[in-house]
Amino acid sequence: MNQQAPATRVSADKITLLDIFLTFFIMGLTAFGSALIAEARKKIVAGKGWLTEQEFLNGVALAQFLPGATMVTLTVFMGYRIRQLKGALASFSGFILPPFSLMVLLSYIYFRFSDVPFVNTLFRGLGAVVVALFANAILDLGQSVVKNWKAVVLTGISLILAYFKGNIFLNLALAVGLGLSLYMPWKEKASKLSEVKNYHLYNNNGEPSKSVPHCL
Repeated sequence: MNQQAPATRVSADKITLLDIFLTFFIMGLTAFGSALIAEARKKIVAGKGWLTEQEFLNGVALAQFLPGATMVTLTVFMGYRIRQLKGALASFSGFILPPFSLMVLLSYIYFRFSDVPFVNTLFRGLGAVVVALFANAILDLGQSVVKNWKAVVLTGISLILAYFKGNIFLNLALAVGLGLSLYMPWKEKASKLSEVKNYHLYNNNGEPSKSVPHCL
């Protein structure tokens, strides 16, 4: 279920580096695949309030844009946003330690006993579980992001571009251009500036404010 995220985040002074390390350590030990993104939102945003919803979504978008492992990049982003460089180091080391240790162990088991039918079947079954985890992560994040027709259109077109497996940078450029054309942030900024100007120039009755020269 999609948990409600707090509007403001907890002050960085109240968050210790040990808290960051242990939180990401548990996350790296208990969450799997793309479900990590959904789990990170539940723990860091909705659970602890260390980041706002928008900060987290910005981090996801940036991590998807950059090369490399998305969740590792997102982990560094979250840690840095919480406690800057020290927070980034704490979150990264806490998150990477469990999967690194487990991967070394499982790699040894796989290459040592891969010819055993039970072990081979077990690893094949894990592939089906990953599909379910992907689906859960998509549904959970979708509830946070896809809230209007513009987001539906952008999501649909991005899905089509991904399906045809074109150049990733070209797909990202097209998605960014489409997003700008749909949301037009410059118009929203101009509207806010106009509201602020009108607020200072006129009182609640719509008459010119006495505190502001009429020449403005």
